[in-house]
Amino acid sequence: MNKEKKAQKILEDEGKLSIFAALNHLTIAAAQTLLQRLLEKPESSEEFERYNFAAERSEDFQAYRSGLNDGKKNGNEEGLGKGLALGLMIGAAATTYVWHKVVK
Repeated sequence: MNKEKKAQKILEDEGKLSIFAALNHLTIAAAQTLLQRLLEKPESSEEFERYNFAAERSEDFQAYRSGLNDGKKNGNEEGLGKGLALGLMIGAAATTYVWHKVVK
């Protein structure tokens, strides 16, 4: 699911908005404003891109920023897979434990 859809889902549900605000140490109003801003401008502004990739920036800085963006994108995808696998293993272990306690 892309950023815009996630932001829209959170904005539509007050419970999810409260959780999002709490997890990010924001007030509900600030979280709502942040998510609305994300819906309006999901990509980096031109000023931000000019700052990061200006000629006076070192190659190391530019490589760091590029790697950071790519790492976040790839990390989120990998994290989801790992989270699902771990959740299934824990669920199976918990079910097995409960089953053995009930059967005895």
